[in-house]
Amino acid sequence: MPSATQLLPASTRTAPPPMPSSPPTATPALYGPFANTGPRYPAVSAAAAQCTPEQTRVRCIAGAARGLDNEQIAAALQLDVLQVRASIETLEGLVGVTGHAARPAAVAYGYRTGMLTNLAPEPARPLGAWLTPRRQAILLLISQGCSDQEIAVIMRCSRKTAANTVAFLVSAFGAYNRAHLVARAYQQQLIDRPLIPLPAHRPTRSFTPQEADVVDGLAAGHTTQQIRTRNNMSARAATRLLASAAEAAGVPPRRGFAAVIDSAHRGGLLTVSPAPLDDRPLLAGRQHQVLIGITHGWSDAEIAQRLYVAYDTVKTATRHLYDSLAAGTRAQAVQKGWEFHLLGAHPDTVAGDPDLAEFPQTTLCRSCATDRSEAS
Repeated sequence: MPSATQLLPASTRTAPPPMPSSPPTATPALYGPFANTGPRYPAVSAAAAQCTPEQTRVRCIAGAARGLDNEQIAAALQLDVLQVRASIETLEGLVGVTGHAARPAAVAYGYRTGMLTNLAPEPARPLGAWLTPRRQAILLLISQGCSDQEIAVIMRCSRKTAANTVAFLVSAFGAYNRAHLVARAYQQQLIDRPLIPLPAHRPTRSFTPQEADVVDGLAAGHTTQQIRTRNNMSARAATRLLASAAEAAGVPPRRGFAAVIDSAHRGGLLTVSPAPLDDRPLLAGRQHQVLIGITHGWSDAEIAQRLYVAYDTVKTATRHLYDSLAAGTRAQAVQKGWEFHLLGAHPDTVAGDPDLAEFPQTTLCRSCATDRSEAS
């Protein structure tokens, strides 16, 4: 592997730069073939250094989506490298992947959960006949955190063929590395088609006072029996009232109360005070998909059919979801999802973070990306 001096242009190898007496605040870092094209990222404001652990994780995902390594992310965010490494390790545990394949999976998780929704897209490379269905499948496997060996087993090819295909995709997309490749693929809507999209139901009218009281009880985790006892209602009257609330929410009654809660939030009939971002539980990808399926009002069997997994897998994910959200019912799980902004954008994520908007767009030629991959 060439040394850091060998990666710099010949004009800059004459003498090493003098060591500064104090850490610089806005000194651009130059790397490899891009040393004469200006900085890859600017220094963020001093307030970025006083961010919460959750905000640090979001910023690290954004840095990985730009193809930066740990040292570059730390320099861009004015953080210690150990903080960045701790955030990356947390993300590795979140996506269930370790090693060099974890960063692409973390970037995919950031786009899938909406953390990187407002990250400025980079100039798209033109797509052509070279993006065959087989290469698209390998691109999807990269976003899932598969290594070259795992890709070779799934695609039934040699490990060398899998590695060469990955290197070709990195070069063709003009990316720095696999994480940057996944980010560019998401920006071009090549792998952003979720297995379960967010529901589109909306209320048809406002709730009556009785209906609003029943919906509040469902959101608090009360069962139908508890609602009947609290309101001194008969079973038939409670059934009619719940059906009327579902009709107002624009949801078929057979879809259950979770879909009613979600529709009420999307239509503005229910509001929640935003919980602190640090208190938001870290859901695994499977748990988040199951939560979205619950907002549709689907049963566990229907969710398993749409996720192409076993029924027991969905049951296990639902149990872990209840534990993570401290919820006792499906309706309360949806309510908690809205409280923690798991079903909508949080103001502290990329969508409302002025510092993350300063991550620049990277423009690479194919030869430069090849040089970068060979150097690493």
